[in-house]
Amino acid sequence: MDKKCLQIPVDFASRTEFRLLERAVGKPGAAAVLFLYVWRALAYSAESGRPGALSRDQAVLLAEDVAFLDLQNPIALLSTLNGFLVPDGDGYFCPLFAAANKHLAPDFVPIQRQGGLARGVVMKRRSLEGVAQQQSLLLDPALFKRPDGSQMSPDEINRAIMLIKLLDGYLGRRARLNSEFSPGLIADAHRADRAYSEDTINQFCSWLYVQRQNHAGHPGLPETTEQVLHDFERYARAVEN
Repeated sequence: MDKKCLQIPVDFASRTEFRLLERAVGKPGAAAVLFLYVWRALAYSAESGRPGALSRDQAVLLAEDVAFLDLQNPIALLSTLNGFLVPDGDGYFCPLFAAANKHLAPDFVPIQRQGGLARGVVMKRRSLEGVAQQQSLLLDPALFKRPDGSQMSPDEINRAIMLIKLLDGYLGRRARLNSEFSPGLIADAHRADRAYSEDTINQFCSWLYVQRQNHAGHPGLPETTEQVLHDFERYARAVEN
């Protein structure tokens, strides 16, 4: 879907939100004009934020744009209508716009590309299987302890190493030296591998790739595999949201 195209629900004129707006405005055609101006303002806002969000400053500009409609405080009018512009932090949020225009989000990934990214993670996993096994032979067996102190199985060892290498790759890290495999890192990798399915981990890798492409240098993004694995639960929640 073209990210420059707005999606307007076919039945917008019959929806409760619009009918309430029409009743409140009380001028023939004015509600439709106001609706389109709101839609345009939200589209511009979505280019740099989440679809449906409108800051206070953007709301002021919107009010200036629709001054020709001669409506008294159009923003207050819109925000008092159930479900149209909902107060949200220091601005507003339009659920109707957000539901229809998810594709305008800066980090939106079309479903076709999502499939390609997912296949890429699976292929990367397969390519690392043999590498992880070879790496395990070069590391001190004392590194691979379960939380109860017992020795990990060969499969658990290989999966922990593979996960570390997988994340290293998606974070753009150089090849990891044997000395950089610490007990804590191995323990965190083992814990994440046991707690989360391959699908969830693969989804995280796809998410991480997209975020690094679109928001390089963002302070909220992890920089190291150690950061990811130490707090994998939080990052897994980010993917779900």
